[in-house]
Amino acid sequence: MTPDGKEPDKAPRPFKPERWSALAEHFSGGILITDSDGRVLWANPGFLKLTEYSLPELLGKKPGHLLQGTGSDPAIVTRIQQYIANAESFEAELLNYTKSGKPYTVYLKVDPVFDADGSLQYFIGFQTDVTARRKQAELMESILKSAHHAIVTLSLEGRILSFNPGAERLLGYSESDALDGLDPLVFHDKDQLSARAEFLSRHLGQTVDPDLNLFYTIADQDLSSMFEEWTYIRKNGDQIYAELALTLLRDAAGTATGYLAIVKDRTELHDAEHELESFAGKLRKLSRLLPGAIYQFEMLPDGSFRFPYASEAIHSIYNVSPDEVKNDASPILNVIHPDDVSRVLDTINESAATLEPWVLEYRVQHRDGQIRWLYGYANPERLDNNSTLWHGFITDITDRKDSERRLTESEARLSFALEATRDGVWDWNLDTNEVFWSPRCFEMLGYEPFSFPVTFETWKSLIHPSDLNRTISYLQEYLTHSSRPLNMSFRLLHSDGDYRWISGRGKVTERNSDGTPMRMVGTHLDITDRKTKDEQLKLANKRLEDTNRQLELSIWHANELARQAESANEAKSSFIANMSHEIRTPMTSILGFADLLSERGLSDEEFRDHLRSLREAGEHLMIIVNDILDISRIESGKLEIEVVPVSPAGTIMEVFNMLKAKATMKGLEFRRDISTETPDSMSTDPGRLRQILLNLVGNAIKFTREGYIEIRSECMDNQLEISVIDTGIGITEDALLNLFQPFTQADSSTTRKYGGSGLGLAISRRLAHILGGEIIVKSKPGEGSSFTLRLPVLGPGRAGSALDNEESPPRPTPNGLNANPSEGENDELVAPQVHVPALDGMNVLVVEDDPDIRKIVQLYLSRCNVHADTLENGKLALNRLLQLQHPYDCVLMDIQMPEMDGKTVMTELRRNGYSGPVVAMTAHALSSEVSDILGAGFDAYLPKPINRQMLHETLQQYQPDSRESRNE
Repeated sequence: MTPDGKEPDKAPRPFKPERWSALAEHFSGGILITDSDGRVLWANPGFLKLTEYSLPELLGKKPGHLLQGTGSDPAIVTRIQQYIANAESFEAELLNYTKSGKPYTVYLKVDPVFDADGSLQYFIGFQTDVTARRKQAELMESILKSAHHAIVTLSLEGRILSFNPGAERLLGYSESDALDGLDPLVFHDKDQLSARAEFLSRHLGQTVDPDLNLFYTIADQDLSSMFEEWTYIRKNGDQIYAELALTLLRDAAGTATGYLAIVKDRTELHDAEHELESFAGKLRKLSRLLPGAIYQFEMLPDGSFRFPYASEAIHSIYNVSPDEVKNDASPILNVIHPDDVSRVLDTINESAATLEPWVLEYRVQHRDGQIRWLYGYANPERLDNNSTLWHGFITDITDRKDSERRLTESEARLSFALEATRDGVWDWNLDTNEVFWSPRCFEMLGYEPFSFPVTFETWKSLIHPSDLNRTISYLQEYLTHSSRPLNMSFRLLHSDGDYRWISGRGKVTERNSDGTPMRMVGTHLDITDRKTKDEQLKLANKRLEDTNRQLELSIWHANELARQAESANEAKSSFIANMSHEIRTPMTSILGFADLLSERGLSDEEFRDHLRSLREAGEHLMIIVNDILDISRIESGKLEIEVVPVSPAGTIMEVFNMLKAKATMKGLEFRRDISTETPDSMSTDPGRLRQILLNLVGNAIKFTREGYIEIRSECMDNQLEISVIDTGIGITEDALLNLFQPFTQADSSTTRKYGGSGLGLAISRRLAHILGGEIIVKSKPGEGSSFTLRLPVLGPGRAGSALDNEESPPRPTPNGLNANPSEGENDELVAPQVHVPALDGMNVLVVEDDPDIRKIVQLYLSRCNVHADTLENGKLALNRLLQLQHPYDCVLMDIQMPEMDGKTVMTELRRNGYSGPVVAMTAHALSSEVSDILGAGFDAYLPKPINRQMLHETLQQYQPDSRESRNE
């Protein structure tokens, strides 16, 4: 704190009353501390006694309002207020009044206290009456005498006026020596005075002599902070080192009266710094011999970093000098490789938190693009100021990394060569019968590499019993007579209990002197997939035939629709052309990939890829067929509606989750905003509501290249509004006029570019009308579109007059279709055996006249450990089930069959008391048809084509344990 209001040399600590308690106990006058606005923060007992106020009565109030009265001099009061407003020190005498109204005259001395940034913190005021002035002076003198530092006051002429005990201890002179005309210059080194006088002369642009004028200049212009350390000469001639704070003293009127010098001994600190510098010099010499840089790295409490010490080698590593990073580590952090920055900072923070050593390998990238690998190790410690300081070293390991990389690449090339062949390597010592297997030999049989010792007997024990004699005979024949390489196929036992087909090749590489084979080397190759490809190809061809038949029916239906619509308008011709394109496009893929699948020599990856493409084309074709059937049912008035309580928010979230991945794949932001006003439940058809939203959101994703898609729900006036908003290509006003026509597309060029049948919006609007609502569209070309589905919010059991009297059949998930193509249910069409534990050991009868469907269902079941018998007509099934003493766990029965259809069989079974579960397999999924099927006595039904997951879930209901738990 400086009396003239200037920023102090050191930031004062925040006000703490306890710091003044000791002083208050010995000071009979008043001490008052106020905040920057002049409101009381604290007062000592002397002030309370003098004013007759208690501390609670003073806190938060301005003392002038309580103490000043009619006799107080207004001019002095005004001047005090100006000092306070200007945050200046002042002294004054003023007439005040106690709480009881008794007047008293006080001498006031008030100083402001600033923080390190020069901001005002509070005021400290001393208040005494005139009679107590001497006691106050004595008390201040006592404080000076007890001070640890040297405190000296001088007149304006340089004569020493006071010399406290601290000065006596520091400088070795007695108080009497100092007051007896001692020249203050005797304390200082003359060479230092000359050097600093010369420095100030240059700095100030004026001559400063190396005598007391030097100190007067420092005090007058407040320049004490320019010199951190002074050299002092003690009386005995010893040199000491100290800090000097020199202040110009002024009286109450502001007139300079002398100088105050406070001298703090820093000799020990000076010696320590000198010793540290000497050590640093030795350290620099030593660090030049090390293969890297040594350093100290500090993380300050505010999160910033610096290198208090770094050896010169830091320049060869980071291209920075130690001085550049001494106070700011940014030049080093800025050259860390972008991919490694977060890892470096995370490990630093972790080391700081745990005080465990920091160890890391990372990269730096210099301005010339050169990338170097570094290795760093450092031990942390926590400092008193809560900083963390690491002591460590850093070294360039680029050469080592390059060597490791070359070694890794070499090993990888060898490994890739073996993996590319997918072969396992074996080495047979015929003398000892020991066999070496490479890891691949173990892995193709489901074992961890080298998990058991291999001998010739081990290999024989793994051969399928049906293959053993043939394989061993062939091998012995080869060893005895053949000079050509061995080539044979056999089955080996897998760890899962199944057998894998193996192609074994080999050659004798060593013989003894009489020609007897001693060593043989060869390979194992898993050819199980190759063996099953023919069977899978037959199934794929069957699927193709089914798809062809369905396609023929779809084309016929499309042509029929076109014929019926021919007289309506010319747009139907465009629709037929587009339908032809949409149907022929997946059909081309189906026929093409089916042809490719018939070829020999396909790799596994090509085979899987062709099957995946074949299935995706079939699913796309199924979507087109469903759209055609939907529009047909709508126009004929036969569309079925299911009215149940529905959660709108739940349906929105279901659609959002189904299509989120598809939007993300296009780089679109996909968001939803479900209003709190959205009803928890309403009555409508959940499937049709989902169908509308899937179509609207699917279109938004299709026609939006960048930006976002948003699903937003609101409810006003008992109307639910679900809006789908996009930033896509938009729609012209002309195109909006025909947008919802059932056989008209907005823009044929758009259709060619983006695909689609053009039926989706027509179906969606018709569905909205059937559900008692409507679809409203707003759009501008190039800005995007907003499609809003508006539905009435009706209580459970009703969904508007348009829904009355509608049947509500069960609605199974359409087989093979996925609303989110990016999340298909099968990533691999040629998949390993599917194991469904809940179905283990079930006994099922499959009744189906179509042999291929029988085979498909039987294969599905066998792959989840279900035993399945098959029959080709209903008559055989009836006889089997009525004669069998132990009924099947479940029967899967086709509806349309020769000899006897499924419903007739079911009627006869129930009439004869058969109570086992029977599930219908049917291509008829309309409400009336399903009702007839269930009415005939079937327990459930599966729609065709058969969905494997639905088949598993249905059978799980009739697994013996599940049936017993339900009966309980």
